[in-house]
Amino acid sequence: MVCIDCREAAEPAGAQVAQMIAERTRQRWSDKAAAFDAGARLEDAYLDATPASAWQQLAHEALSKWRDPELPRSRSGLMICGPTGIGKTWAAFALANAVADLGYGAEIRVASEVELMGPHVATWQLEDRLRRWIDGAVMVLVDDIGVAPRHRDQLQAAWKMLADLISSQPRSMLVVGTSNRQSWSKDAGLTEWVGQQTASRLRSWTSICTTGAVDRRTGDTHENWLRQTGRSQ
Repeated sequence: MVCIDCREAAEPAGAQVAQMIAERTRQRWSDKAAAFDAGARLEDAYLDATPASAWQQLAHEALSKWRDPELPRSRSGLMICGPTGIGKTWAAFALANAVADLGYGAEIRVASEVELMGPHVATWQLEDRLRRWIDGAVMVLVDDIGVAPRHRDQLQAAWKMLADLISSQPRSMLVVGTSNRQSWSKDAGLTEWVGQQTASRLRSWTSICTTGAVDRRTGDTHENWLRQTGRSQ
């Protein structure tokens, strides 16, 4: 029989160990975010507690749906579109960091489209690569969709595999993508790139949004994008 004093002493020690593990997991995620784009400070991206923009509101809604215990196999997320330099990747990592803050840093998968399904991956290796990448994930983030230099049929087949794997996961998942392709339906849009069937599934899981029209590196405004979205800066 374990004495009461011993049990009471063990409980704080157990809590301390759990806290240490959580802190190390969070730090490993921060290191991973920092390494994804050195100098971009993606590890510091965050969601405002009170959303001040449409994309942040959608991010909070996706996070809430993912956390809802009454929706045990939900799919939610963002497809963040727009021209280069407006903070799409930063916004994607803001949501990822919020997930990591909840203790799930080890279960976030992040890759660029080129890294995940580019021409360096043999066709016969694609399915196994995607399966291993997504295994155990609660969130997948695919950056820069629409640029992988691969034959279109092979690329659409890879995207279908990924969508199938996302659909089959037993847990709720967040699905996040970024792309310079600026819509689902227009010429050279995302549907043309990933294929009709995959686009339909991604659209059902994610909310399309943008982070503005100002290039954060230069301060210039993408006027065409501003007119297209009807946003004012």
